[in-house]
Amino acid sequence: MGEDCSYADIFLFTCVRTVENTAGFEMLKAVVRKCPSADFPITAKIATSVGDMDVLKAWVGNRFSECTI
Repeated sequence: MGEDCSYADIFLFTCVRTVENTAGFEMLKAVVRKCPSADFPITAKIATSVGDMDVLKAWVGNRFSECTI
């Protein structure tokens, strides 16, 4: 949550966005019926902060929404 981004921050971002945006998790999202990180504001804030980094936006692009897992 500081000024530097760690591997742990990127890992957390990847996990959260995978569940939120890939088609393979639709069944889980149907059961939960909300954003899986909704009850975890710190986790959601870290994922959002990492996802807002320009270098990561350029690298990730649409990978999560295009992934078929």
